[in-house]
Amino acid sequence: MATKRNIVARLNFCIWTEGETRWLDIEAFDRCQDAMGPTPLPPATVAWGGLDLASTRDLSAFFLLAPRPACGEPEHAGRCFDIRCQFWLPAAGMPARVRRDGVPYDAWADAGWISLTPAT
Repeated sequence: MATKRNIVARLNFCIWTEGETRWLDIEAFDRCQDAMGPTPLPPATVAWGGLDLASTRDLSAFFLLAPRPACGEPEHAGRCFDIRCQFWLPAAGMPARVRRDGVPYDAWADAGWISLTPAT
């Protein structure tokens, strides 16, 4: 179980970890970055989506998860997924929002990681 990985490493193998639990294996996630990109999702019979609509101060987000028909890691067979996310943030008040939240939304927008929405 991924949530028990750090505590087992610490108590059974004397390997110190930064956190007590970790639900995501960051090394496996990093290996997936090369496979991700602007390519379309493969055809899938099932996909899961989530939508979070902000009301005032938050980002709006859409998340799509689809099973990957083939995976480059043999031990991951049947457990690989393609993920697509889209994030939106109102363009109005961007400098104030960056200062208030301490988050580089403007740099993220310039890099194409979030989309700015016009004032209505």
